[in-house]
Amino acid sequence: MFETKLTRPFNFLRCMNVLMPAYFSTEGIKKGVYNLQQNLSDGGYLLLGRTDSENINHATFYRQKDNELKGVKNINKGFDYNNPA
Repeated sequence: MFETKLTRPFNFLRCMNVLMPAYFSTEGIKKGVYNLQQNLSDGGYLLLGRTDSENINHATFYRQKDNELKGVKNINKGFDYNNPA
């Protein structure tokens, strides 16, 4: 996720419990999301999220359009990669 760019982009990527503030700085998380975005087709979806200490999933579905990620659906509290705390 931090080094690989594929020549054939995906329509859907799922990244759960990886881009966590306990593991990476906010800038590191943004870099990881940017790299995932580079492997996502236009119109494709990216699911980002985490599981909290009570085993509840918090996630957001993002859609790529014109090289921008837009949040389209939050699950529970969602996951904002710009403010992952």
